[in-house]
Amino acid sequence: MKLSRVLCLVALLGLSAVAAKADGSDPSVVIHKTACCSLEFTENTQADPLVIGPVAGTTDFLYTGTITLTDLFVEVSPTIAGQIYNGLSSSQYTFLGSVGPSIEGGVEFEFAGITNPGDDVGVTLTPEPGANVLFLTGLIFLAAGFGIRRRRASHN
Repeated sequence: MKLSRVLCLVALLGLSAVAAKADGSDPSVVIHKTACCSLEFTENTQADPLVIGPVAGTTDFLYTGTITLTDLFVEVSPTIAGQIYNGLSSSQYTFLGSVGPSIEGGVEFEFAGITNPGDDVGVTLTPEPGANVLFLTGLIFLAAGFGIRRRRASHN
């Protein structure tokens, strides 16, 4: 009987970890074209990316360069401890992946898409709590449930 409880607990913990990692809000950095801008940039490379802070929201940029860009690099710096930052494709830009950050302590992403001179580009950031935080929260409630059950069993 005790072995079955241990196996059940292991299965529940494993499923909790999968559910925490598989939640649908993982993507967090999105690039899209906008109608307004506040910051200008003339070039964009992995060494000279668009830099946004760790605060959730949209930052608008105006591309004032002279050549058409086919890739955009975006860096979140500084990052917040315990947050997971991922990229998400939009209708105008395709997320290619993470690249080495140009600023220590940051995280940098590469997106493919056409950016012409004069285009307004919006970068939206939505950080997500780390999977470990979600997993530990589930463990706390699971432990509390077992504690209540054990207390009830000892009173009977």
